[in-house]
Amino acid sequence: MQKITLIAASIAAIVMIGLGALVVINLFHGSAAPATSQNNTPVSILPGDTGGPTGQVEVPAQGDTTGSSSSASGSAPVDVVANPQTGTYPTPGYYYLGYHVGHASSTDPLSMPNPPFLILYISQTQYFNISLLQEPIADTRVEAEQYLMSQYGLTQDQMCALNYTVSTPYWVDEKYSSIDLRFSFCPGATTL
Repeated sequence: MQKITLIAASIAAIVMIGLGALVVINLFHGSAAPATSQNNTPVSILPGDTGGPTGQVEVPAQGDTTGSSSSASGSAPVDVVANPQTGTYPTPGYYYLGYHVGHASSTDPLSMPNPPFLILYISQTQYFNISLLQEPIADTRVEAEQYLMSQYGLTQDQMCALNYTVSTPYWVDEKYSSIDLRFSFCPGATTL
């Protein structure tokens, strides 16, 4: 019981850190600023949308290295919310992708007391918060990357263009707990 409480508290801390990061981003960039990837290429929702909770993310089409987000350049909308492995989070506009913390008695195969990773998607900002919760974190990061690519049909280039953070809590790995690890194949990724 104590382990479940510790896990729940750790996940709550990760979510709070993610929310804090969003507040800081909004303070410095303003709520009207478009989301950008690490290399400042736009990552936007479908044309004409105001950034509301549609659940759709537009990413550059495969082979598009321009970073352009317009439909004319071959961008592809990805409907994160419509995927059957996407679940609703208690906060409106927040979704978990794949694994989520649940009770051992749950019949949901993706609900487990100790998942290897958690992916939280915030539709308003199109932000993906990926938390690595098991060692070795290098393997867990690859597992999370492969999950996103296979479930949502994303390429490595498209993954790098997302608005995201890959992190691990202190109780999993002290050395990397305060670092945005990035996806392993993206520029600026931390070598684990």
